[in-house]
Amino acid sequence: MYITIVSVGLGIFLLFRVLVFLNKVMPFPKRFKQLSASILPAAELIVWFGFVVWFIRLFYKAYDYTALIVIGVVAVLLMVPVWFVVKDFIFGLILKLQRKLVVDTMIEIEEIKGVVLEAGHLSFDIRTPDGKIDTIPYNKVISKVISKQGTNINLDNKLISFRFKAGEDKNIMLSRLKSSLVNAPWVAASQEPIIKDVQLVNGEYLVDVVVYFLKKEHADRIKDYVVSMMGEKRREIAME
Repeated sequence: MYITIVSVGLGIFLLFRVLVFLNKVMPFPKRFKQLSASILPAAELIVWFGFVVWFIRLFYKAYDYTALIVIGVVAVLLMVPVWFVVKDFIFGLILKLQRKLVVDTMIEIEEIKGVVLEAGHLSFDIRTPDGKIDTIPYNKVISKVISKQGTNINLDNKLISFRFKAGEDKNIMLSRLKSSLVNAPWVAASQEPIIKDVQLVNGEYLVDVVVYFLKKEHADRIKDYVVSMMGEKRREIAME
């Protein structure tokens, strides 16, 4: 019986880990991925609850009252710490089902402001305007007013990589890059570009930016325009 219980529990754990992994790596539509990311945690919670009821019933039918007493004592001892974990899980589930925390959107929650990078089971990560990545538990924001900049469903987006020589301060370079992107004629005004990653490699800044636009063919024009504008700004500084 114990082997059966452990095997079923392990099977449930592996099943949902595989489903979460497939939801991330498979080329599903964005809307489907967002919906799945909200539904999977709820489904997993329900399945685990059913699993607990099932194995308690097994012990009861087997008249294994010693095991039931041990389970009861452990449940009482873990009640407080488990509640804090479950609270974050439930609050996160509510926020994701309400679509208040969507990856790649800008949010502002009182003093917290940034772009949502990932919404996990117990917390979410945001990239703040100064480039830092903060991890915030869901219980910190469940009762707060959340303002967010939504993404127009008619827009397309692409991760565009830029390469610049590291001859100036990184923050100044990123500010100029974002300014050039915002002013590019093909970039959507309703959704600001999102800087995903910045690396310094062999004396060059490698910058990955998610840019939103109406047509896919605009991506190459945007890159050429920004590279040209960044080059002109450097020449202006050199002349001064």
